[in-house]
Amino acid sequence: MAPVVFYDGHFPFCNFWVRTLPKYDRNKVFHFAHLSGKTATSYFNSKGIEIPDIIVLMENNTHLLASQAVFEIYKI
Repeated sequence: MAPVVFYDGHFPFCNFWVRTLPKYDRNKVFHFAHLSGKTATSYFNSKGIEIPDIIVLMENNTHLLASQAVFEIYKI
């Protein structure tokens, strides 16, 4: 499963990076989903986790929060 970047669409900094990241994602590795959307709600409810208000990277049925997610995104 491709990595999904969950982001806070109401936060300008997150919006900036979600618009910028695809320009550098030449292999189209990432998918993006708003934290208040159906995809995020379904994912976090299935894990029994409260929906965070920060960037999240979900890959291989695991998730990373905040700076851990950002560092992993840069590695990919």
